[in-house]
Amino acid sequence: MVFLSLILLVSILESQRIGGPTYTGVSFKDHGYYETTIETQIQADSFRGISENIEIDFFYPHNGAQFVVGETVKFLVKPEDKSTMDFFCDSMEFVITSENKLDKLIQNEFDGKKGRSVGFNFNVYHTLQEQFAYLDGLADIPGVTVSSIGNSVELRKLYKISIGNESLPKIVVDCGIHAREWAAHAWCYKLIDDLINGGSTDMKRIKKENSVNWIIYPNLNPDGYLHTWTSYRYWRKNRASNLPQSTCIGVDLNRNYDIEWMNAGTSNSPCSDVYGGPSAFSEPESQAHRDDMLAMDKKLAYLTYHAYSQFIIYPYSSSYAAEAWNKVELDTVAKAMVDTISDTTGAYYEYGEGAPSFYPASGGSDDWSHNDSGANVPISLTIELRDRGQYGFALPESQLEDMFIENLAAIRVRNHSLPPSDTEIIKTAYDHVAPGGSCNPANLESIGCPSDATCTYQLSILIFISTILIILV
Repeated sequence: MVFLSLILLVSILESQRIGGPTYTGVSFKDHGYYETTIETQIQADSFRGISENIEIDFFYPHNGAQFVVGETVKFLVKPEDKSTMDFFCDSMEFVITSENKLDKLIQNEFDGKKGRSVGFNFNVYHTLQEQFAYLDGLADIPGVTVSSIGNSVELRKLYKISIGNESLPKIVVDCGIHAREWAAHAWCYKLIDDLINGGSTDMKRIKKENSVNWIIYPNLNPDGYLHTWTSYRYWRKNRASNLPQSTCIGVDLNRNYDIEWMNAGTSNSPCSDVYGGPSAFSEPESQAHRDDMLAMDKKLAYLTYHAYSQFIIYPYSSSYAAEAWNKVELDTVAKAMVDTISDTTGAYYEYGEGAPSFYPASGGSDDWSHNDSGANVPISLTIELRDRGQYGFALPESQLEDMFIENLAAIRVRNHSLPPSDTEIIKTAYDHVAPGGSCNPANLESIGCPSDATCTYQLSILIFISTILIILV
């Protein structure tokens, strides 16, 4: 049945993929693209001032400049603002170290087109129509449930893919909350395929189904993603109207969660790429994601994929002051993942706590998912995929395969330092992690654990680290 379903899926997609689609949106040849470093306080203050009057699309840092001395920034302005920005940079003596190659980068992004012969090729980028056709085609595969958690602003489905026994502990994955991060979208589809078809024997498939339930939201921002293909390749936000306040479109969904909302690394200007919305959870996409996450029990881990930077981030990004209760464990897992990636492809990824290590960003899905006022998931990580800036958001298709290899290896990671005595705890812990992360103290005492919430979370961490190897290796 699985084989026949996949043959049908290939035939559905075959007619759509000969030659492959390409970007049909605006050219960026007349836009202003700048890379520079803020060298003085006067430059920092002046740059902050002009950013409040000109719509600036920051490529780095992703959440916009912090306007501090020593900060490197990469940004884009519209053609009508280019002369103003050129004059500003000249008058403030900014040293511009780049030229506008954005159209060439977009063209090079499709360098895997020669492989677009038949079926759903995971090593190329796909249109929204192709993605939806692929997801619909999974519905007849045993052990796979395809559903929708709601609709986007423009009434498109927000797909949810469940793989494995839904009564089991869950690892939750999402991609594409930022529309322009195509590499993240591609990763989610590869992960789905690996979980369904990656086992070389029936026994591996049985182990997957009997170990954990994978929940995958492959595209949390379908409207924005469609816009990046048809109109503006570097669009980040959703496509919500901000009238009557502003004619600017969109809310940054990853600043719209109710965790220190509108605090650090966000903006109350609808024209900003990091606009957090009129209120927390104001958007149908973030609302649907929230409601579905809260309805789940036995959540072991939440992994949200972005691009670019090659960085694994753990909470908290919303505040320099806040520190995760299990920071040591989160740091251990992130380090193990980074080391595994390095051993696998040689790629250099960094890791660390969000605000101090990467940048402050309040209202993010990762912080909300970890926090006890949110989804209360013990392991919550943001994985920034390839690359480190050479191609940025326009990662060539030729790099996707290595990106898949290193990140599949990363989620196979296990903590080899666990003492043997922990093995028995892991075997029985599934039965003691109840909905919402709570547990029965008597059950915990029966396996030699203190009867407190911390132990519950420690068990969840042990389960997560230990089962990944069983599931995918």
